[in-house]
Amino acid sequence: MATTILITGASKGIGRACAFALGRQGYTLALNARSLEGLTHLQHDLHQQFGTESMVYPADLATPEGRNRLCLAWNPLPEAAVLNVGNFATGALLDNDQGLLPQLQSNFFAAESIALSLIRTWKSKGIPGKIVFINSIASKEFRAEAPAYSLSKSLLRQWVQALQKEVVPLGIQLCQIHPSATHTASWDGLEVDPAQLLKPEDVAAAVVHVLQAAKGLWHSEWVMRPGNADYF
Repeated sequence: MATTILITGASKGIGRACAFALGRQGYTLALNARSLEGLTHLQHDLHQQFGTESMVYPADLATPEGRNRLCLAWNPLPEAAVLNVGNFATGALLDNDQGLLPQLQSNFFAAESIALSLIRTWKSKGIPGKIVFINSIASKEFRAEAPAYSLSKSLLRQWVQALQKEVVPLGIQLCQIHPSATHTASWDGLEVDPAQLLKPEDVAAAVVHVLQAAKGLWHSEWVMRPGNADYF
């Protein structure tokens, strides 16, 4: 069982729920988010509730500088990771003057950079690590109202599938979790029925299940929906 787990985007939403779910299990956590203040509050809450040992690594993974900073910072080396950074946006491609790059930076390059850094280090040290990618149902079911988001998440899904073939001989496991709409800050200001959204804790429970799967049992993809109609 991994002793140190990296969680990116840990201060809010799904990332925060994962931090509490894994802290409750007794893991040491390496926590990343943009805000040092948010990370410090999270670190305090985890220690107060569960006695969790954790390290905080503030960095904006939507930027190359932030990704490089995180890859050079962790100590000790995480033996598993929950890669959760992402940015949801709607709007037509023709109306987006910035193109796909902002969505790719958050929804693809952030996960790609951190995953490759970890895997290459694990390979050199013979560590059979695990990475859980928090992807989206939009990677499998294209959403016309959020085309840039869907395209960036689809690229992540296909990239992980290709990478998986390379890391299987190394004993390294990759799993993508594809939640439908989840009740996080992404929905602030919008009129939605929370009963038709997943809870962040639902996704966190799936993450714990994947990371604690019995030896020899591998998960590759997990689609999650609420029991009733969902928005996304």
